[in-house]
Amino acid sequence: MSYIGSQMSYGVNGFVGSIRAVGQLQKKYNELLLENISLKTQLALVKKYYDENEALRRQLNLGNTEADLLLAEIIGVDQYTGQDHIILNKGERDGVKEGQTVVLGNVYIGLVTDTEEQYCKVRVPRSGESYLKVKVVPIELDSVMVEEMQQDMIGGISKYADGVAIGSSTGIKVENVAVTYPLAEGQSVIVADEKVSDWLFLGSVTEVSEGPASTSKSCYIKRPINSSELKFVYIQL
Repeated sequence: MSYIGSQMSYGVNGFVGSIRAVGQLQKKYNELLLENISLKTQLALVKKYYDENEALRRQLNLGNTEADLLLAEIIGVDQYTGQDHIILNKGERDGVKEGQTVVLGNVYIGLVTDTEEQYCKVRVPRSGESYLKVKVVPIELDSVMVEEMQQDMIGGISKYADGVAIGSSTGIKVENVAVTYPLAEGQSVIVADEKVSDWLFLGSVTEVSEGPASTSKSCYIKRPINSSELKFVYIQL
């Protein structure tokens, strides 16, 4: 074989060898990619089970275990109203109806406003459409002892102030609190509205304001739970 011929033969063999090497590398890459996808899927499932168990733990720790509760996953926000409404993966086939209350423990999350076969939409307190009757309690609460509070009200003990909680883009504002009431930061705000199935914890008083000629006081509410971090909640059936 001539020198040129041997060189051509070497070049072809080298080229073929390179192709094989690339093919082997591509195969290895694909195997690693599939393995990575498998691991990510397993981690996602583990996280989902963890989030479900965490929601259950919080529900048990915070109370409100007597009602019929349906665990639901938050799968997004409404594309038109944004953060004003959250979307849950439970719907009419699961017994969900408009007007039902959504909670986590004794914390008020929102009200079901629309339902479909497999999902529902929930209006959260920050929504501009949210208007709730509330009571301000002059103590800090970790959870709400509903029966005790209701007994105090029946007994005529006037240690609560009435108000209304209105949602907006700047937060949840409580208005129409009696000017004589000693409204202060850290006090608790309780939902006491006929639209809501129970008395539920809404949040804590912050940013108290009162105009010089005002006949009422107002404040904003600091929520105990960041809705954007929630994964699972409960629907009261």
